[in-house]
Amino acid sequence: MKDKVTRLNKTDIELPNGTKFIIVNDFENMEGAVNSFDAALQNWLMRTNEYTPESFVKYVKSKEPNRIFITLEDYEIFVKENK
Repeated sequence: MKDKVTRLNKTDIELPNGTKFIIVNDFENMEGAVNSFDAALQNWLMRTNEYTPESFVKYVKSKEPNRIFITLEDYEIFVKENK
């Protein structure tokens, strides 16, 4: 779901192990493209052995350091601190 004000996506993730979290991100392509959110998720799942939101954020930021990619919890803390 894209926020109308910030133009950021809030993407719900549920992993096969039952872990659920939300990622706030600026991906324009959510599916299909090589540089899409879905491709990033699939690549991380194939390479990780740590199935946590922080691990996914760290993986994406290591590939694309300028991308907005943060857990919803950390995003809400950032917004509160920068009002």
